[in-house]
Amino acid sequence: MGKNNGHDSADLKAANKLNDLTEELMQLTGSFLNDIYRMQKLNDRFPKSELMNPDPFGCESWFVRSFVPMGMEKEFRLVARDFFLHEYTHLKEYESADYVDLYSDPTWPDAMLTQYTMSLMVNAANSGSEYAKALILYLYRLYYRKEYKTLRKFRRLSLTELIALAKPDREHPSYDINNARILYIAKLSGIEIGEDCNVIYAYLNDSDKSYPDAEDVNPRIDISDVIEVCRQEVQQKHESKRMYNVDAKMLAFLNDALSWYGYPTDYVEMCDEENSSLSERLSVTLAILKKKHPTKEYTLTELSLYATIFHCVGALTSTTDWIADTFDTLALGVGSEMDLEEDEIHFRPEEIQVNPQKAAENVTPAVKTVTAAKAEPVAEEEKEAIRQEMNELRRKLHMLETDNADLRLKLNDKRKLEDEIRRLRDRDDEISRELTALRAFAYNQTEDDVPSTGVSVEHMKEAIAKLRIVVIGGHSNWVYKLRNMFSNWTFVNPEAGGSTDASIVEKADHAFFFTDTISHSRYHQFMKTIREKKVDFGYIHGVNIEKNIRDIYREIYEAE
Repeated sequence: MGKNNGHDSADLKAANKLNDLTEELMQLTGSFLNDIYRMQKLNDRFPKSELMNPDPFGCESWFVRSFVPMGMEKEFRLVARDFFLHEYTHLKEYESADYVDLYSDPTWPDAMLTQYTMSLMVNAANSGSEYAKALILYLYRLYYRKEYKTLRKFRRLSLTELIALAKPDREHPSYDINNARILYIAKLSGIEIGEDCNVIYAYLNDSDKSYPDAEDVNPRIDISDVIEVCRQEVQQKHESKRMYNVDAKMLAFLNDALSWYGYPTDYVEMCDEENSSLSERLSVTLAILKKKHPTKEYTLTELSLYATIFHCVGALTSTTDWIADTFDTLALGVGSEMDLEEDEIHFRPEEIQVNPQKAAENVTPAVKTVTAAKAEPVAEEEKEAIRQEMNELRRKLHMLETDNADLRLKLNDKRKLEDEIRRLRDRDDEISRELTALRAFAYNQTEDDVPSTGVSVEHMKEAIAKLRIVVIGGHSNWVYKLRNMFSNWTFVNPEAGGSTDASIVEKADHAFFFTDTISHSRYHQFMKTIREKKVDFGYIHGVNIEKNIRDIYREIYEAE
């Protein structure tokens, strides 16, 4: 361990005492206390050379991957834009430490931009860019205000103080990430970092090396041992006109889905760099399936569906690779996946010739008022001014056309949102209707059966007998009695299972569920049609015929 501040000795004794307790609790506590233990007792784990002259690469890698908080990726585009505006011309002069590998460890597009830009920012700051340093420190104050207010009070940072500052909480639950962030920001801020912190640098280097990349987590499936057999199977069993017809049906839906999202129908075809013949796509798909399920047989329809998914995944991964390669090309002028030989590159920026006089002017010349004596030169100047004005109008027109295309996409999104709102509103109406019916039913169960004033049961029978009512459920004897009274009604046997067509309620004036004998599946089967067709409905209970008649009459004629 290196030298410590005098005021740290008591803290270190307390930390050592905590270590003794931690060792006893190791088997019970999991990774949280385990991390504390490992960070405070790592001296014997690393060579002295690493502790004397720490390598900050692991610390910086963790910082690059985790500095921007979740949810801030979209706003970070503005940060990236400002960084590139200030530093673009210097990027190739700065360090080029490869903190993230977007090819072997791909992530979602927002995070790709964030991590790639942070990697360039750290390289710039390490190379002496005052703007990059100021930008990172500004973002630290913005994203980690509470931690910033504490850290800025330090002039020197010891191991004990570092671990105390890095204590995980709900927002920042990882010791590794917290330590990396605090160490890197302390270095940028000019805070002296104690030698006893070198062990954390060594630990972060070690943990960064063990950070799983995509190849470790999801190793590529090797199909070389089955692909030829699969090609023969596809050729013998599926190579036919029907194969293309089935694929056409799959692609028809894929095209509709792309159109719904506002994309061209050939978008997947354009993006999938591995796109091959239909026969080969089916063969590769079958080979992948056979690696997991070697004895399973697949129908042509099943195989075509899997092949379409495989096609879409190819488009997705090709797009991700393109994004990663484009970042390298735009920022550094080279892309690791460009696969271009020197003699294949025709673009030579050094051959671009700029008129220095025009560049210095950098202003569109105005039309000047001239005398008749200089009529001929004036005409040329006017023509030039008109040409430039026309070019400017063309540019504005193209911008408007681009804006118009964006508006069409936004309009498409607006329509989708309106459809979703309409669906939710309809669903809300359906729920309200069900709640109203259930409240009425509950009320009838808790109140005495008081006959309607001035209306006899016989009158009620006559009134409801004229209606087309569907009764779902009910005991056989009870149904038999009601069927004799109301020949115009339809009764659904609760024991009939799912064979009865729920559409019989579509033309009903009213539907009633007999709650004593009806299953959940039966209820939902008919309720789905009732919701869709907006059929009035209610609930009845018990086998007292007169009470049932009164409840039905009240539900239909007295509900309001």
